[in-house]
Amino acid sequence: MVTRLREMESLLARAVGQLGPPEVGATVGDELRQELRALIDQIGERIAPLEGRLATVEVALSSVDTLRKELNELIGRATVTSRLASAKADSLGNRLGSVEMGLAAIDELRQQFEGAVDDAAARARASAVHLHGVEGE
Repeated sequence: MVTRLREMESLLARAVGQLGPPEVGATVGDELRQELRALIDQIGERIAPLEGRLATVEVALSSVDTLRKELNELIGRATVTSRLASAKADSLGNRLGSVEMGLAAIDELRQQFEGAVDDAAARARASAVHLHGVEGE
């Protein structure tokens, strides 16, 4: 911006030089140049702190952009991890269902076995009673 103002100063000096006799143009030109230089210096003094702040903002924006990228990467990883965990949970659920079915089948076989043992014991008692009764006669 200061560069642009200096270009305007140069253009103004040329325009003043074309106004009339050299002494008038020189006097007016000198006064205008002095005022323009004073304005340029004032603007430069005001812009300098802003340029420093702008640099700070640019660094902060760069940091924010880096953090945004890292956050997106973490979100992506979390999404993948969540999907894997969900798939593993489904798989474990299926396995648990199979184990539960196996335990139920084992329990049913145990009950059948206990029933068969009870039946065999009852028949053995009946046979023993029958044999004992036959021997007693």
